[in-house]
Amino acid sequence: RASLLSEVVRRLPNVRVGIWGGQWGRCPKGLGLARTVKGGEIGGERYRSIIGGARVALGFLRKENRDEYTQRSFEIPACKGLLVAERTPEHQRIFREGVEALFFRHDSAAELVAAIERAMAASGEEAWAIRDAGFAAVQRGHYTYDDRIRGLLEELCQHSPNR
Repeated sequence: RASLLSEVVRRLPNVRVGIWGGQWGRCPKGLGLARTVKGGEIGGERYRSIIGGARVALGFLRKENRDEYTQRSFEIPACKGLLVAERTPEHQRIFREGVEALFFRHDSAAELVAAIERAMAASGEEAWAIRDAGFAAVQRGHYTYDDRIRGLLEELCQHSPNR
């Protein structure tokens, strides 16, 4: 992630990059990311505001877990963010590429930069169309936290002797 973001900063010097998260403060100094790290973990309204206010929100995956999506895959569109995420079969099943989200190959800085450039070049109307379509995909696919809680409660009730 750090090396990809370093390439983004290097190749797109006029794009303002902001990084939040608990581990980014320990990022190696030689990557040129120190000025982009804005803070640690964020949540709630501030999280929603940052995601929804950004022109692009990146959805990286955890390689250790071999993830094909993460909670951010749903949170970003749910916050009306324009999701630029790693291309995986699961992401492509959930979101229509170029319509509901933009994707890049996990090891390709060139594809990541191209996706960011596309999002940045999109007119406000086109960018909002992708944001709105991503939001609709999350709602349609029942990927909201309410949907998850409802599913858990239904599952618990089915297996509870005291339904």
